[in-house]
Amino acid sequence: MQNLKSINKAFICFIIMIFSVGFLSITLKPENAYAVEDYRTWRQNDPRWGYKYLGESSDTVRKSGCAITALSMLCVHSGAASADKINPGVVVDYFNSVNGFNKYGGINNWGTITGLVPDLKFKGSVAMKYSTQAEIANEIKTQMKNGYYVICHVKNHFVLVDSVVGNKVYMYDPACNDTDMFAKYPELNYIDGLRLFKASTSPITSPSSSVAPQTTSASGSVSSTIVKTTTSKAPVVTTSKAPVTTSKAPVTTTTPSVTKPQNYALGYYKTTDNLNHRKGPSTSYSTYGVIPKGTQIPVYEVSNGWGRIYYNKKDAWVCLEYASFISDFKFSYGGYTASSDIKLLTKQAFDSDLILTIPAGASFEVAASNNIWGFAHYNGKSGWINLLGDVSLCKNINFEKGTYKATYPINLRESSLLSGKLLGVIPQNAEFTVDEGGYNVVKVTYNGISGWAYIYSAEKIIKPVIILPTGEYFITSSGTTPLYASADKNSAVIVNAPSGYVINILEVNNDWGRISVGADTAWISMANVTYAGASPELKKGDINGDGNIDNLDLAVLNQYLDSLQYIPDGISMLRAAEIQSADINESGIVDNNDVLDYLIKICIN
Repeated sequence: MQNLKSINKAFICFIIMIFSVGFLSITLKPENAYAVEDYRTWRQNDPRWGYKYLGESSDTVRKSGCAITALSMLCVHSGAASADKINPGVVVDYFNSVNGFNKYGGINNWGTITGLVPDLKFKGSVAMKYSTQAEIANEIKTQMKNGYYVICHVKNHFVLVDSVVGNKVYMYDPACNDTDMFAKYPELNYIDGLRLFKASTSPITSPSSSVAPQTTSASGSVSSTIVKTTTSKAPVVTTSKAPVTTSKAPVTTTTPSVTKPQNYALGYYKTTDNLNHRKGPSTSYSTYGVIPKGTQIPVYEVSNGWGRIYYNKKDAWVCLEYASFISDFKFSYGGYTASSDIKLLTKQAFDSDLILTIPAGASFEVAASNNIWGFAHYNGKSGWINLLGDVSLCKNINFEKGTYKATYPINLRESSLLSGKLLGVIPQNAEFTVDEGGYNVVKVTYNGISGWAYIYSAEKIIKPVIILPTGEYFITSSGTTPLYASADKNSAVIVNAPSGYVINILEVNNDWGRISVGADTAWISMANVTYAGASPELKKGDINGDGNIDNLDLAVLNQYLDSLQYIPDGISMLRAAEIQSADINESGIVDNNDVLDYLIKICIN
């Protein structure tokens, strides 16, 4: 009996252990404390999916997967999917399974994502062409206010937009850890399109919690952890009865009013009173002096009601309570000229490092603007300049074809775009040619290299006009010289004329001379000929003009007659006066009869 009790006791303990383990396994499910991967840290070069091919193309996610990575981020960012279910590898596999990529590895149809994530729907694309940061930021912010999530196409690359703050656009970039889109991609003409999506939740246009501080590992990668939480109901607020007072007078409760700080915009303001401009954003800072009432000032940073300005070549602060907003900043890109020495800086800050100084009078290129800062190119270098300094946008000048001299260094690019590859720099005082006339940026050739340039830092070399006469010319180029069907080196070649022969130019048109070759009209470059001068006076028979009629003249005559066998009409070994002298029998034709008459005359003499 005692043994039976012991067995029953052991069995009951065993059952309790089973239930305890079962209970623990139920209550300690990992999903109740689950660390989800931060989608903001996904990069296209992640080894987990970077090796995957995009469709049948030879491109991988690592090489060309910015679009599919940005789209994967958006699935989680919009709340349409969870990072424990979706990542770029999963999305690529799905797109590959439904032939979602074209032959180049690009996305065939952005709407394909709905088949994997039903709550996310592609709504279309918007093409953009804006010249200022404010215009681009406003367009993106408008789309987000309309309920769209935005993937932005910038410089052949895709990024996911998180939020817009003032004139700044914050992003998640599949290729790097940068978050300020304009700082990373300052050439605004390359921000050219948006891809719009909708989900059950609408995007946040103001600074969102997703632009959160992130920890950076020693390797430089960004990491952060989001912990899943359950959203509890809002706490119930109960109002207790008012306390009983002994006074019969009614109790009045006054709620203190809270004044929301005014949201001042960046741009141009006008002072509404005489206003101190100070060294910092409070009255505790010393003043540079007083800005008169009614003065226009540029505000490029705002902090607690104070505006940072650039005034009288000083970086200062003013209280914006005493100024009224006029307009946004708007600077064009293109060619600019410095009226005084201008600093090219590494960052958009007056105290940043100096790259070089653009000298007064020099022209340079501005590819983009950000408030008062312009992203500029000069003498092969790029950096930021203060557009409120002594700079001015160049007038739209029509540059004609011709020879020019660089008064300051000029960038030479492979295309007419400011983002075109830099081929080199035309040095100061170097000569170059403008091959195709035009406005603003023109095609030029320097030192055998053809490209495009803003040539405001150049002056045309006016060469004296030499009016070349018509008449006989010697062909003086080495070898043979082509005669063209028209005054263009790209036209057909009629014949090649030997050096030393004579042609009769009937018309001179710029650098070309027109002649008759048999029944055809031909053109020769005037650079290949030398004017023969006035026609010489020669005695009959004295072809070489040495005063004698002898074997030397007969030899010249025979060479001339031989040349007629292979040289066409219009090209001659002899000048017209020499041919007339060789017609010793005065028949009007130089032939073998003249040879016989020469022999008789020589024998008699």
